[in-house]
Order: sequence, then structure tokens, then C-alpha cells
Amino acid sequence: MDTAQMDEEEKKAVKKAMDLLLRMDQTEKGLYDKLIRAGFSERAAATAMSYVKSFGYLDDLRYAQNYIGFHKEQYSRKELRYKLAGRGVPADVIDQALREHFREDETQALRKQLEKKLRGRVLSSLDRAEREKVIAYLTRKGYSYSDVRAVMGGLFADDG
Repeated sequence: MDTAQMDEEEKKAVKKAMDLLLRMDQTEKGLYDKLIRAGFSERAAATAMSYVKSFGYLDDLRYAQNYIGFHKEQYSRKELRYKLAGRGVPADVIDQALREHFREDETQALRKQLEKKLRGRVLSSLDRAEREKVIAYLTRKGYSYSDVRAVMGGLFADDG
């Protein structure tokens, strides 16, 4: 796409899009919404979107992969999916990015969440009610019950 063929509003929208992308990677929906909020017409915003996409400056898959890579030890897959969807990343793009990043299991992220919840306490020092609260917390975070039990180990052998 050639900027010589654009009208003045479209050129300003392209400049605004480039400025926004220089500061921080954006999702397509996020960038489009910001251009509209900045007062550009839908036509100018769409032109700017096409322009930055043509140069590879805007890529939802790359955004999702980077986001997951940065946060995968902090959040479960379910939470990552929810957060990316909230940023306007399409479900099929989220699925692809998650498949690429989670070839290994979530055990490391789950352990980190467990350590955070325990705040230095030892698992074996917890009574049954406390363990159940920890399990409920981790399952609400999106981890499967079986994964939580596996990470927490043999603590449940005496539960019957």
C-alpha cells in the first residue's frame, strides 16, 4: 500500500497507528479501537490497519505468543485464553498460540501458583480443610483437579 494514494485523514491514521505500535505491541482489535477513539473514521482506521499489517507490524498470533511466553508461568491456560480474548484476539489464534507454547504441561506454572498460595508454609503442615482451600483456589485459577492432586503429591493418600 502506497501512502501517496491516501487522503490526509488516512495518512494521519497510519501515523497514529505506527506511533501506538512503537510504544507497545497491539492486537488488531485493540489498535482499531484506539484509532476510532482517536476520532478517525472507520475508513481511515481500516486503511491504517491494512498498511501496518502489510509490513508485518500487526500480528495477533505474534502478540498472543509473546503474551503467553511472558505470562505462562503465572497463569493457567484457561486464564491466558480469557485474558487474550479480552484483548480481542480471535479464538482460533489463541488456540494456535496455546498449542505452540504448551507442548509441555502446566506443572511448572501450577507449582509456582502453589508456592505463592502457601507463602512459605510446608504442604505437609496443612490440615485437610486448608488443603481443600488450596485445591479450590488452584482449580478456580483454571488448573485441572487431577493436575493439582498430582502436584500436591501423596498428601491425599491418607484421605481415603
